Amino acid sequence: MRDHHPFVSVIICSKNRHDGLQKAVDSVRKCDYPPNKIEIVVVEENEKPLPIEGVKYVYLPPKNLGLGYTHNRGVANAAGEIIVFTDDDVIVSKEWLQELVFIFEDPEVVGVAGLVRTQQGSAISETEEILGLPGGGLKALERSGGNIVATELLSTCNLAYRRRVFDEFSFLETSFGKFGGDDWFLGKQVSEKYKTVFNPKAVIYHKPKATLGRLVHTYYRRQITDYMGRRDLKSQSKARAIFGKMHHCVIFRFAAALLVLFFFKAGGFLFICCLYYLLSLISISGLWRYVNSKKSFFLYPFIKFLSELGILKGEIMILFASEKEFDRILENY
Repeated sequence: MRDHHPFVSVIICSKNRHDGLQKAVDSVRKCDYPPNKIEIVVVEENEKPLPIEGVKYVYLPPKNLGLGYTHNRGVANAAGEIIVFTDDDVIVSKEWLQELVFIFEDPEVVGVAGLVRTQQGSAISETEEILGLPGGGLKALERSGGNIVATELLSTCNLAYRRRVFDEFSFLETSFGKFGGDDWFLGKQVSEKYKTVFNPKAVIYHKPKATLGRLVHTYYRRQITDYMGRRDLKSQSKARAIFGKMHHCVIFRFAAALLVLFFFKAGGFLFICCLYYLLSLISISGLWRYVNSKKSFFLYPFIKFLSELGILKGEIMILFASEKEFDRILENY
């Protein structure tokens, strides 16, 4: 154990997932960090208060004020020199806090992100690590080479900031900040001005999506959030937000596949499918050594295709939705 241990506030925000929340709190308590140097701050939105013994409990009635608001309430109730964030559906590793906090021995560092793995499950659930959901997954690990590296990807599922960051910044509570882009927006602001890093040894284990349908829905939400960010920050039109980078546009890729099917019939379409499968595997070849189940590696192209269906749904929603429909989405963050 290291000698210097600043006082740390671990903030866990939760909404209608009390059982998972309790498991997350229990795992934080098992961290290899002096208990008298940790406070756990739980901000829970629920039908009624369900306080957890030994934590600083902040109750929010169900008003759907959003993730940005919830995170800011956590910060307002935290006393730590270092403010740490994680989710209510994770199990943290024993070394997690040590690995996040010791980085702050470098006085220039103001933010540290850690590695997000998935909890043990099926081969399908392991593909989420390969997809990079959430927090970068195995792609973040591979890019780092196992080393501490600079990053702009700062997700509150595994993140620590110096307290003074919140003297200057706060989580966005409106628009895409309400819907879940609050941590991305804050991280972008902080990393543009200060030193922020990724430590792959600060590991948490995230609960995988329960169904393939939830995976599709997650990517749908991410596409909506991404659009809201471009709309609000760059004042982009709907068409430019989607078609500005054609190689990232899923509508374009699906349209191209349909044209191949129309002109070349089943043979050409089968060729496109095989090419998609092979290129998908080539794109993640560097991750082979990190994958526990090799079956999940070969399942990846199929799961990637499902994630793109979610993105496609989001792109169609963006093109045809009214502002009232976006307001309705925000009311169900």
